[in-house]
Amino acid sequence: MTLTNAKKFRNKLQRMDRAELNRLDMARYTRDERRWINDERVRRSREPAEANAGIEALTNSMAGLTVDLGLRARVEEGNDDDSDFLASADPPTAASWSPPPAQPPKPWHLFPEYHVLIAESVPRVVFTPNVRGADHEYTTFLVGRFTCSGEGCGKAWTSGKVATKIRGYDRRDGQLEYSVQVFNQRCKTCESLGWMNLEIEAYVERVERRLRIWKGESLPRLPWNEKHTPPHKSELCEGCKAGVCPESSDRVMRLGL
Repeated sequence: MTLTNAKKFRNKLQRMDRAELNRLDMARYTRDERRWINDERVRRSREPAEANAGIEALTNSMAGLTVDLGLRARVEEGNDDDSDFLASADPPTAASWSPPPAQPPKPWHLFPEYHVLIAESVPRVVFTPNVRGADHEYTTFLVGRFTCSGEGCGKAWTSGKVATKIRGYDRRDGQLEYSVQVFNQRCKTCESLGWMNLEIEAYVERVERRLRIWKGESLPRLPWNEKHTPPHKSELCEGCKAGVCPESSDRVMRLGL
């Protein structure tokens, strides 16, 4: 797409009302177009919050109060302990990589802060930290960058086989609860866990599609894309250790599921 056509496309998105924007079928658009659509959805979702934040900040300033606005809870889990909720003021963006978790690396993580992106196009869904049992289950791969957490190591790597398990829980009120358990990887040099950065666009696209299918939508099959990758190292994959990784040795990865 030329720069002129790209500008026209983004201007067209900006002229759409929010309902029309959320009804767009992502499968019909290119990767760049999907990124721009997600960007516009995020921008729209932030407008009311930013307006309210400005009013609240002014009120609190006059009262001599300090309020931390725009907080979102981030759940970090990697074991059976209670969830840790960490506040962050940075809103998610759909066209970037996630920041590394604030807590030390764990065998797996949840990313509830990206629910706002999911809810923009999939109505009546609720994020849950539950990763036990489910009415619906699906395993897939995401794309991630990793930096070794081992002291003095500093090795970094990128993987298109970040094992991920999506779970759905039907509710009596008709809503669908879901969780997305993303498994970590270990450094092949020192076997320490990695600091994980997810490609947010891939996360949003695959979770959105799976939830829409579970909610009864009929979606076209995505094209089969094959990409030859280095052999999957099961001993370094926390998803393999947990028995949920979709692939353990095949060198051909199926994308777009």
